[in-house]
Amino acid sequence: MTDEYLRQENQARSEALSSRVSLLKSIAVDIESETHKQNKLLDDVDREIVGVRGFITNGKKRTQQILLAGRRDKKTMSYVAITVALLLFTTYYLIRKATSSP
Repeated sequence: MTDEYLRQENQARSEALSSRVSLLKSIAVDIESETHKQNKLLDDVDREIVGVRGFITNGKKRTQQILLAGRRDKKTMSYVAITVALLLFTTYYLIRKATSSP
């Protein structure tokens, strides 16, 4: 009877251990899957950041070129600024006149 009891006890513990191992394996597979998804997401974010970095660098270079060109050609920049201001003032005046007349 003792041998039979020990066999049953070993069988029950083996089944319990087997179910725990299966659960741990399932969790490990889920962790691996999530890790792959997170790595892919991080790679995508890294590519986007590199693209944005290039965009910002190009914008910075263009801005510096414009500022340098503006220093060399202040007279033209003054004429452009005055023309834009006059255009805005004329547009404002015409819109105001059109809305105030019956």
